[in-house]
Amino acid sequence: MSQRTNQSRRDCTGRLSETEFLAAIVESSSDAIVGKTLDGVITSWNRGAEHMYGYAAAEAIGQPISLIIPTHRIEEFAHILEGIRRGERVEHYETERLAKAGQIIRVSLSVSPVRDRTGKLIGAAAIARDISHLRKTEAALAESERRYHSLVETAVHGIYRATLEGRFLEVNPTLLRLLGYEDDDEVLRLSIPADVFVHAPAHAELIAACLQGKGAQQDVRWKRKDGKQITMRLAAHVVFSDPQATVEVIAEDVSLHREFERKLQQLERTELLGQLAGGIAHNFNNYLNVIMGHEFLLSSAIGATEDLHHHLLEIRKAAQHAADLSKRLISLGKKEPGLSTEEVDPSAVVRDVEAMLKGVLPANISFTLDLSPQTMKVRAAAGEIQHMVVNLVLNARDAMPNGGQIEITSGYRTFKGPTRTIAGDYLSGDYIFLRVADTGHGMDIVTATHALEPFFTTKPEGKGTGLGLSSIYATLKRHGGSLDIATEVGQGTRVTIFLPLAVGQPAEESAVEPSRTTPKTVLVVDDDNGVRPVMVGMLSAAGFRVIQSSTGKDARAVFEQEKIDVILCDLHLANVSPRELLEGFRWLLGTTRIIVISGGELTEDEQRRFQPGIFLQKPFSTAQLLTAVRGQIEAT
Repeated sequence: MSQRTNQSRRDCTGRLSETEFLAAIVESSSDAIVGKTLDGVITSWNRGAEHMYGYAAAEAIGQPISLIIPTHRIEEFAHILEGIRRGERVEHYETERLAKAGQIIRVSLSVSPVRDRTGKLIGAAAIARDISHLRKTEAALAESERRYHSLVETAVHGIYRATLEGRFLEVNPTLLRLLGYEDDDEVLRLSIPADVFVHAPAHAELIAACLQGKGAQQDVRWKRKDGKQITMRLAAHVVFSDPQATVEVIAEDVSLHREFERKLQQLERTELLGQLAGGIAHNFNNYLNVIMGHEFLLSSAIGATEDLHHHLLEIRKAAQHAADLSKRLISLGKKEPGLSTEEVDPSAVVRDVEAMLKGVLPANISFTLDLSPQTMKVRAAAGEIQHMVVNLVLNARDAMPNGGQIEITSGYRTFKGPTRTIAGDYLSGDYIFLRVADTGHGMDIVTATHALEPFFTTKPEGKGTGLGLSSIYATLKRHGGSLDIATEVGQGTRVTIFLPLAVGQPAEESAVEPSRTTPKTVLVVDDDNGVRPVMVGMLSAAGFRVIQSSTGKDARAVFEQEKIDVILCDLHLANVSPRELLEGFRWLLGTTRIIVISGGELTEDEQRRFQPGIFLQKPFSTAQLLTAVRGQIEAT
């Protein structure tokens, strides 16, 4: 063809002839259309071939077809030519071709025999379509699907696709694990509303929410294969496609989160209760100080030989017990335990709370004590020991709903070599122990090992915080002690707490003797009209010259007129904050000794501002007050 088309004939209307029209179609095709002889010599080359392979028609025509066939495909094309010679056709055969620039092109090839007017086979026509981009797209899609499948299969959350009615269509391995199944087929047979949701209407609510918007998020309760219930957070959306709409869901197990939130709320309520108790105890201490002070003054007035002295001693003992209780209430309001330590006999502490312990036990539980008659002391706070014993007895009670026996034993034990407890501590040396034993249902060794973990509890939901044993263990660790558990299912439990034996014995309080030297002057500043006169009476009876004031302003005026040796000041005065009060004391610390008193305890900030002053917590005995005052005078 001249200029690739036959321009030899036109009809009378000027339109292209049939031959010309067919040639124009070939030239306009974007596919590469190549004619060749049966020997493989190129005879025609359209513009599509020029664009695809990079050769102009003049360059390609007359060249062997191997010009555009990669070396590793030559034999393949030889077989195609053999088929053409037999009159066979090749349809949409996927193969490769070589461009002028050297790049390999992926093509879909169709080859047909070409015959003349007599039907004689004279060559072949090949149509090649570039499918490189299609294969790249397919490869990218396959890789995307592989990654998506990997993401779903290895996801930490459960993922599933289901019908809107509630039949699983696809599930990932995590969902199987969450539901407690091992086989996909088992899960695919489940009805989601009936077999998975604890409350079937919640499934309908989830689907309805999805249909109303772009998606929905909902926290629901699911039931596992073993019957255990778990809390799930579902993020779902509906996909509308043929032949039916489906719902795709990501399911996250938030059971632990919910349990943590619940117990955190319990802790917050406990902390609020502790703060309330601490506030009440703060005021209660003022009243106790009045009682204890008047008891001292009355005892001093009537003498030890009077019959009433016995009753006054009982008042003193009761007030002291109330003071200890008040200190424990104040410690509840603190984030860290704050009871001061002293040398105490654990057996004596248990005897003090014996009546209270019996009061919290039902009639079907017998309670006995087997305490060492020997006085053996440890360095701790009596209130902390009481708290530990009460916790252990209550745990023992709860382990025996049908009744049983509880026994508390105390004694002395020496560990000659490092001995490991269930808590993982190694004890060596001399220890005092308290053991609470019950005849309850007991625990297996695994449960016992976890018993010291915070929030771990064997009690039903809502019946315990899981902080009892962990708080006991934390207290023991602060004092160098530990805890051990001996238990067996059906055989009861024996919990033993160990505290190091204290070195030495506490000094006895000396009798209060009036000062025989030149009287020292003490300024008492307190706005409580009950507490202030009592302190004045205590100090006056001991020979001190006492001046009293009810406000900081009046105290400042007195200080400017009198020589004051010691200031005894309440931390919580009306119309002045503790911080302002302590800041105001700074100018006095060089010349006058200061004792701050309070029904509560100093915060870390108050302690830092108050150094090097002395703090005395209400309620205090006369001996404690005089010891503090005399100590400050001697330090001047």
